[in-house]
Amino acid sequence: MASRADPWVLALDIGTSRVKCGIFDALAQPVAGMHTQRPLRMKSPEAGAAEIDPRHMLRACTDCVDEVLAKADAQASRIAAVGVCSFWHSMLGINSRGSAVTPIYTWAETRAWPQAEWLRSHCNEEAAHARTGCRFHPSYWPARLLWLRATRSEQFGRTSMWLSPADWLLGRWLGTSGCSVSMASATGIFHQQRCDWDEELLNILGVSKLQLSAITDVDAPLGRLAPLWANRWPALADAEWIPAIGDGAASNVGSGCEGEDRAALNIGTSSALRVVTQQPPLRIPGDLWCYRLDRAHSILGAAFSDGGQDLEWARRVLRLTAQDRAAIGDCAPTRDAPLFAPFLAGERSFRWRANAKGAIVGLSITTGAREILRAIREGLALRVAAASRILRAQFPNLNLVVASGGGLASVPGFAQLLADATGISVLAAEHLEATSRGAAVTALRALGIWTGAEPAPLPEGERFEPHWDHYADYQERLAQQEDLIRRCT
Repeated sequence: MASRADPWVLALDIGTSRVKCGIFDALAQPVAGMHTQRPLRMKSPEAGAAEIDPRHMLRACTDCVDEVLAKADAQASRIAAVGVCSFWHSMLGINSRGSAVTPIYTWAETRAWPQAEWLRSHCNEEAAHARTGCRFHPSYWPARLLWLRATRSEQFGRTSMWLSPADWLLGRWLGTSGCSVSMASATGIFHQQRCDWDEELLNILGVSKLQLSAITDVDAPLGRLAPLWANRWPALADAEWIPAIGDGAASNVGSGCEGEDRAALNIGTSSALRVVTQQPPLRIPGDLWCYRLDRAHSILGAAFSDGGQDLEWARRVLRLTAQDRAAIGDCAPTRDAPLFAPFLAGERSFRWRANAKGAIVGLSITTGAREILRAIREGLALRVAAASRILRAQFPNLNLVVASGGGLASVPGFAQLLADATGISVLAAEHLEATSRGAAVTALRALGIWTGAEPAPLPEGERFEPHWDHYADYQERLAQQEDLIRRCT
């Protein structure tokens, strides 16, 4: 293992819309001036498609590492390890030479919803959920593999292996790769108790374990750079590369949320609320999913395909100004205000309907763009409140939500609204790069610098306490939203 005095780690954070890369010190604090990012373009060549070109991702990641190492200059030799996190659920196919033969199919894909319905009607979904922690949904691999076999038979036939985008990337750079327990756990074909691929589902799908990556974990570094890349990045030639973990897992680690009393909430392009626990519960609540941080820790939570992209949609379509956004800071609920069901990108938790559509009711002649934006913000917060209610039934000591992500700061008053709607204290870490920091902490743990029993400290941020008079009103609004969802979606 590389030996460094006061070592640094490099964190590569591959998100749906951008790649971020930066250097962190031994306390998992970002080193000033040594961060960069590149956009990722998600394409939609047809309805329901959400693809990324693997070559585009490879180029964006490579450019980010190039730039950060250039910024570090001679100090780059202090980098002892590289931690990686990436968006969960996504996949691509490669041939026997390791070249991509498919696009990257992301979590936002909905084209496989007929195959998800087929699985529901031909398989025991409750039993599959109990084993894998995942419902049958186009976001996960089972429905998508069936869709690929049915609609992309030529690509399917040329594919030797199916793997996550991050695992493919590390395979290109290192010449070898493995799939972490964390990354495998969110595919929908991973047995949560056994920490291995689920053979029952693989038999149904007609896919062999040999077509999937070997499962490893973050305590077993993958190795070092292949010669070609070591020549390009000599400062990283001796660095250890840690298997990639899911961005949701990294967000909990980076937010200091690795216990049952804290939940991490990320509001980025999409949204998710997650709690880290020990081994998976004997019964996984049907409304929730269950993935893993590592072999010793599970993650229970709810995810929503809507989040910051709904707010961006409203800004674009309604032509909202900065003054409009600033004017909706008041969080007091209004009973006769418009009510929004946030399914512009379909539904994951709780009913798992990929073809669900958004809805808004309660419009009047006086309704303007600001009122609609307020309804969208409230609609998102109410879905988080619904998730928190289920999680608190599972984890009664849950008393803090650490919230981060670009969507959190995009409109005023969001953090207070979340506290009022959930009845839980909210720590708004608006400027926290939780996923990048989580990748850095994971690398430091692999080096033995950060002990596994020592969680990252809570980030800095403003704390918001619930207004209990508002909480009661939001519970009523939540019941109204649930009724809207039943009637309109």
